[in-house]
Amino acid sequence: MRYFGGKKLGIQGLINAYKTCAIETLKASGKIIYKELNNYIVTCDFKNIHTLETFIKKENIKINDKTISNTCEYNITTTYSNFKKIKQMRYLIITKQ
Repeated sequence: MRYFGGKKLGIQGLINAYKTCAIETLKASGKIIYKELNNYIVTCDFKNIHTLETFIKKENIKINDKTISNTCEYNITTTYSNFKKIKQMRYLIITKQ
């Protein structure tokens, strides 16, 4: 059953009503920050593991798996900006998974 509210809005009135409703809903909902995450495999020599571990802890990077021996391999999930920072560390080998 549908009730009539007593006022005919017309086409322009409906457009304004929907626009106002959408604007108010967006204002009330707030912002959600979306960060795209990718998986990378980072390989380094054992002598450089401390530097890599420090960076991973500092940036709260998720470690999915790691293998430690003469060469250490980390499977990580992180943002592209962190990927670029890791890439600047010259002694690391990085591959995207």
